[in-house]
Amino acid sequence: MGKADTLKERIATKRELLKSLFLLLIATLSGSFTVLYKVATKETDLTLLIMFASGIIASAFLAIILVKLYKEMENLSEELENE
Repeated sequence: MGKADTLKERIATKRELLKSLFLLLIATLSGSFTVLYKVATKETDLTLLIMFASGIIASAFLAIILVKLYKEMENLSEELENE
């Protein structure tokens, strides 16, 4: 197996991970804002704002990881093109 094949496999693996993390980010954000909506309409008490805040923090970490993963994929793609 050559270096190009190895790079293609690494890119494919990172692409699948990127898809999964993006779906997790969307789920986390939608859940957080659903909680915020429930608190804003006074259907639940204010203690759930802690859940909203933790969801937003988790989403921020996921977004940072997604950006880093995307940059790694770009670097691998450039390396593959230079091959």
